[in-house]
Amino acid sequence: MDRRESAPVRELLSMVIKELLKSQWLCTHRDEILKEYEALRNRRLMSFMENTGTSRAFDDLRRSFSKLLAEYRRHEAWLKDRGSIDMGIVEHLPSFTKQTHSHLEGVAIVGRG
Repeated sequence: MDRRESAPVRELLSMVIKELLKSQWLCTHRDEILKEYEALRNRRLMSFMENTGTSRAFDDLRRSFSKLLAEYRRHEAWLKDRGSIDMGIVEHLPSFTKQTHSHLEGVAIVGRG
């Protein structure tokens, strides 16, 4: 072999040796690498579970707020209905009764619709 031909071969062998040394190191430390991999996986899983718990709490809070808002709206509708008079009932009253209801000023009057 000529020196010019042996330089690329040496370069190639040097690269192969480096890769083999890396593989040897990986094989030697395989158990430690797998333990660290498992620990990392467990940390990620715990982090995910904690975030899921937060979203569950948020969902519970949102449901509670929705129920409270619906109850408030029903209460507001009840107050509105309680303060209004159906004109259908008032129209059937005798005329003298209509005039004596001056104390109902300011009460919303709802017509039949």
